[in-house]
Amino acid sequence: MGDNNGEKEKTITRLAASLILFQKQLNKDGYEILMMKRSDTASFNSATVFPGGALDKVDNLDYWKEFEFVKKIKTYKNKKLTSLKLTAIRETFEEAGILLTKPQLSLTDSEVKKWREKLEESSENFIELCKYYK
Repeated sequence: MGDNNGEKEKTITRLAASLILFQKQLNKDGYEILMMKRSDTASFNSATVFPGGALDKVDNLDYWKEFEFVKKIKTYKNKKLTSLKLTAIRETFEEAGILLTKPQLSLTDSEVKKWREKLEESSENFIELCKYYK
């Protein structure tokens, strides 16, 4: 970091998670990897990144106890790691419109748009989304 009149800038750190999604290319030996370009106005502007973002209050495991799928996550007893996994899933849907579910859901374009808009209002709407499709 540069200095400001001899004073060091403070670096603020926060927990965050990214998700790396890849698939085998059809009829080829290679793989496709999902990466996104950040907006010109965001932090790390114009960088090419994996989808992801900062841990949010809603990613706290206490909010998710009623969901059976969360209890099946191998790291369930590690609250911080499981919360970061939820962060990566939520952020991937927010940024890319890809919702990782098992069994796989097929959302229409209008459903994806509606839920992404709700998540822009509040990340807590991710719990509402999961309850709706439970």
